[in-house]
Amino acid sequence: MAAQTTRALVSPQEHISIWNRAMAYAPDCFRHLQLAPGEPLWREGAPANSVAMVLSGKLSLKKSLHESNSQLVLGVCGPDGILGESGLLEGRIREESAVALERSLVAIISREDFRRLSVYHAEVAQGFLVEMLGSLQDRLGGAVCRLTTIF
Repeated sequence: MAAQTTRALVSPQEHISIWNRAMAYAPDCFRHLQLAPGEPLWREGAPANSVAMVLSGKLSLKKSLHESNSQLVLGVCGPDGILGESGLLEGRIREESAVALERSLVAIISREDFRRLSVYHAEVAQGFLVEMLGSLQDRLGGAVCRLTTIF
């Protein structure tokens, strides 16, 4: 039910237009990064200081399982997928690795540039936050569903 509320606040078309508006209002706040298959966007344990949106391709979110020396795939983000939301919070580290599954293009905004965006374009930044929270809520809901099938 909560996910439906989020979707009502920001439709898929608004989702794309929020990022497009943000990039149009403050293009210098964003950088674009092309990733080859297998190339990491970031690694688990790295400082979390940015958030990204997948513009094309797919990225896998993976968590290291230290006991078994393997990795658990937490999810896959395709076009319009948002990842790294904790990058807007101070003093965080990446809880998972983000690795390109195929040739991918991502738009990245740093914590500092997001703060600048919020000062000069508050309405755009607010929409950006609503969209990130909705994305995070959807991903958390999916994780809870997967956990309930295990237990």
